[in-house]
Amino acid sequence: MAESSGMPHQWKTDFYKLQVLLQKAIAGTPVFVAVSAEDQPVEDELIYLLRQQFSTVHIADFGFERYGSGLRDYLLHYMPYGTQIVLARGLDRLPDLARQQALQILNCERDVVGQFGCSLVVFFTPEIVHEFPRWAADFWDCSSAYLEFRDPERQRVKAQILETRRVYLRRMQEQCAVVELRGISPAVGSPQVDLAAVFVEPSVKVGRESSLDSRSPSIEPETLLFRKLLKPRQRMVILGAPGAGKSVLLRYIATLLAQGPTVVGRYVGANVEIDWFPILLPLSAYAAALADSFDLTLSDYLPAYLSSREWGDLEFLTPLVHDELQNGRGVVMLDGLDEIASIEQRHEVVVRIRDFIRRFPENIYLITSRIAGYDRAAISEEFGLLTIVDLEWSQRQKLVHKWCAAVLHPTTETGDAKTAAELEAKRLAEGLLAIIEREDYLDALSSSPLLLTILTNIYLQGKSLPTRRGELYRIATAVLTETWSLERSISGRPVRVRLDEQILDERRVVELLSPLAFWMHQTRPNGVVTHHEMVRHLADYMEQREGMQEERAWRVAEEFAALVQEKVGLLVERQPGEFAFVHRTFQEYLAARYLSMRRNVNEQAVRLLPDANWEEVLALVGDVLQGEWFDDYVYALLSANLEDSAVGQNIILAGRCLYSAGVHLTGTVLGQRVMEALVTLVETAIMPFSRRLDAGEVLGNLGDPRVTQMIEIPAGPFTMGLSAEELARYAEPGPLRRLLERCAPAHEVYVPAFYLDRHPVTHAQYARFMEDHGYERPELWTPEGWEWFLQVSRKMPAYWEEYRWNRPNYPVIGVSWYEADAYAHWAGKRLPTEAEYEKAARGTDLRTWPWGNEWLDDVANAEAKLGQLTPIGIYPKGVSPYGVMDMAGNAWEWTADWFMPYESPEQQDTHSKVLRGGAWNSDREQLRCVVRLMSEPSERVGSVGFRCASDEEGG
Repeated sequence: MAESSGMPHQWKTDFYKLQVLLQKAIAGTPVFVAVSAEDQPVEDELIYLLRQQFSTVHIADFGFERYGSGLRDYLLHYMPYGTQIVLARGLDRLPDLARQQALQILNCERDVVGQFGCSLVVFFTPEIVHEFPRWAADFWDCSSAYLEFRDPERQRVKAQILETRRVYLRRMQEQCAVVELRGISPAVGSPQVDLAAVFVEPSVKVGRESSLDSRSPSIEPETLLFRKLLKPRQRMVILGAPGAGKSVLLRYIATLLAQGPTVVGRYVGANVEIDWFPILLPLSAYAAALADSFDLTLSDYLPAYLSSREWGDLEFLTPLVHDELQNGRGVVMLDGLDEIASIEQRHEVVVRIRDFIRRFPENIYLITSRIAGYDRAAISEEFGLLTIVDLEWSQRQKLVHKWCAAVLHPTTETGDAKTAAELEAKRLAEGLLAIIEREDYLDALSSSPLLLTILTNIYLQGKSLPTRRGELYRIATAVLTETWSLERSISGRPVRVRLDEQILDERRVVELLSPLAFWMHQTRPNGVVTHHEMVRHLADYMEQREGMQEERAWRVAEEFAALVQEKVGLLVERQPGEFAFVHRTFQEYLAARYLSMRRNVNEQAVRLLPDANWEEVLALVGDVLQGEWFDDYVYALLSANLEDSAVGQNIILAGRCLYSAGVHLTGTVLGQRVMEALVTLVETAIMPFSRRLDAGEVLGNLGDPRVTQMIEIPAGPFTMGLSAEELARYAEPGPLRRLLERCAPAHEVYVPAFYLDRHPVTHAQYARFMEDHGYERPELWTPEGWEWFLQVSRKMPAYWEEYRWNRPNYPVIGVSWYEADAYAHWAGKRLPTEAEYEKAARGTDLRTWPWGNEWLDDVANAEAKLGQLTPIGIYPKGVSPYGVMDMAGNAWEWTADWFMPYESPEQQDTHSKVLRGGAWNSDREQLRCVVRLMSEPSERVGSVGFRCASDEEGG
């Protein structure tokens, strides 16, 4: 467009006005020309035409970006002689703070143009016109005209902006919808899964509602509804411990917003009228840019950052972002305020955020930070606070199942392959959850989404977890200090944590924290230390062990204390100025790391053994030690001479260490010594019950060697049943009378010699029957039993997957008579008859209970004292006359016989089998040797198991 005659009509009119104003040469009167940023070529065209129209006039160019000292300085020192028109450009391209300063300078120079007898034409974009009355009111008032030139192809530009929006949202969704396992678990590699497939909505505690919300604060945890966050002008800070899922939550919100109002409406439970525009920015990236350019405002940096994220081809991204913000459609998510290293820089970023919000007040603002350090640079009181709390058990179950399904069930699978993958994912998830439920230390770790994700992916990698807890803690510590910090950021920029100019890696963290953890375990029973105590201890260590000068040691200790709270996340601030490890287990692990590095570790361990507070630490020492150091450590534990209440604790600890190191060690000389010591401990009647119980649990984990034992019951007669005299003592009608009537009258029975399992069949024993396809071999089953199984079609007992009832050396329960009989055939044995069971329990002296005629404490698991099963054989005082264990309590046991009245054998009940022995929830009367219950053979009851008999030793 070289000639003005080719201009659109509007341009012709405004350009004519501009010519007239300049021809009159109204000295000192500025003319304002606004050209939209999208129409930058128009500005160049206008200047070209002006130069043509005033070809005989000296026209000079003033650039706000070049002459930062102001217009007066340019006119005095740089303007060419004889200039009549000055074209001022670039004001709109200045950063916000610099532009405000330039406008304020102009305000003081309103008369300067007239002094030099020239006209001034100021070019800028309409977006900043509102700033003139605010920052340069006097200069604006003395202007002669304000003209706007707009491109006639505005609709084309708008269409391109809309297309840019569509592409932006698609790319936002693509980038945020994928979870990289890299940086979460070094053992897994770098597979990708969809965020939606593994996202679990967190629970939160409302610390303070936004000032824009009139509801009163709540201190109770509640489910985080997206409607709380996605409402107009919401301003919320989301706090959480390291790995609580703050960044993941923002990314998930971004994916929802990118899919439009319909999808968002499903999550907020209402129609959404605003088509929200997600903006996701890691504040550490802005802080890094701010360090290079102090005048860089957040509004200037934001489009530049978004353009740098592989979106550089989006030509209209900058006007798009500013338009969305100006219209209040933005959801601005600023992630990781705590990731800004220095407090001073964090304060500066907070100031810039406040300025940004004042400029664009109508948008939603969500900011995340770790709890530690937020109060040192809080945003403002108008922001509400949400704190993400630990995962509840139901959330852990959901997260584990989702991860297993996402990793093992690729979307490319179809048909039978898809079904098989789904079943395998479910099996693995339930297996891991059972382990977590069983191990207290895993329960503590799994409350964090990050650590639970680590556990799950380690488990999926090897279909198991490391047998040594210490290895899990080592991986978790490494993730918190190195891998996660380096690779988790939204921007993809490494968040490198440094201490004293060196990268803070796992080795350095353990080196400094392990002596602190040991000292805290010694001196702080509540696990809390003040900031001063922590820094003093760290500084003393650096002075004494590393030779640092005192001043430098204190400086580095202060820096480390801040980093380990805010960056590494191993320490959390419980109360202002008081700190503790994120879980006590990390304190115990690090204390164990310290102890394991001492030359006299064995002597120190034996000295600490009587103190129950050190039990977990000493167990973790065994996890950390390797090779001959491990063997020497376990031998030292076994050889410890403890007294009083600590007797036997060393043996249990040795067993725990052996199990953690690997059950394959049970076959070694060391392993045999540990197993023998545990069996002796379990069967020592004078040992406290709690000690026998703990030893029994450890034996079960190692592989209880007693499960194969059988006892010979000699041939001969015995009196079976309850005598009339005994029954007469219970003349009052009621349930007990009816129960005992089934057991009468007493009669003599001859029982041939046989062998009986010393203990009930255990969970571990039954598992071998299942592994050997016992449910798929009809030859093991009675015809009725096989028909029943085909109808039930469940290849495991009831309650099999509930850890509370099924631990390795607990009696297997939830089995029908048919299953018990099939197992017995598989084992080459049979179920005992009713008479055999009673004789083995009662002997020939007519005793009431297996141990005698008086009820004693600590002789049986009964009367619901514990509320669950116990390991086999931990009640040595309750042994029968022949040495058979657990014949009263723990679990009822199936016998081979159909129920029949003693006085009328011909009235045999062909629908009910006989149960003997009583269970954990039975009262003492039901535990009598003579008591018999009946149950249909198809019944699966949570208090019924069995043991086997044989006519030959060993079956």
